[in-house]
Amino acid sequence: MKIKLILMVMLMSIAGALNSFAACNVTNSTKWTYLGKFTITNYNIANEKDYIPLKKGDKMYSPKGLDRKFSYKFMIDVDMQGTGVTKDGKYIKLVSTASELEKKIFRYAYVGKITGESGRELKSDYSVAVDKAVIPLGSILCIDGYGMRQADDTGTKIKGKHIDLFRLVTRKEAMKFGTKTDVQVSKEKKQ
Repeated sequence: MKIKLILMVMLMSIAGALNSFAACNVTNSTKWTYLGKFTITNYNIANEKDYIPLKKGDKMYSPKGLDRKFSYKFMIDVDMQGTGVTKDGKYIKLVSTASELEKKIFRYAYVGKITGESGRELKSDYSVAVDKAVIPLGSILCIDGYGMRQADDTGTKIKGKHIDLFRLVTRKEAMKFGTKTDVQVSKEKKQ
């Protein structure tokens, strides 16, 4: 009986350590404010890996400002999102558009980092997009099951109690994540 009790306590202790919400020590109410239950999704930027291998009939494109050809579909994705990541981990940013004789011209650049609405660098599996009317930009959050995150970005579809985790993954991986509901979230109090 005593061995069963010790094993049970050990398992509970391991489970607690694995629970990233507990790891934030949110029970310390002098440091954290409980915000309630949120919907959690994730977002990514245009990823060249989504377009490899090329499918029959896919066109290649030499974008202005970049040093090699890319899939035309990948560059359309970069145009829509404003940023992308190449298969070798370089960031691409749409830096300008212009019109010449009724034709739009897009210009791109390699950039060292991508930034969110806060102006801070977006970090995969750390930065999140929030509704800044609910959570101020710059806030440190503890998200049950995901641990510590920072509110670095916003999104047009992020309204109310909805948090979007930033992840540098392929579209397929992002879609596999799905939507999580009723996830507990706390915000670190400013010192």
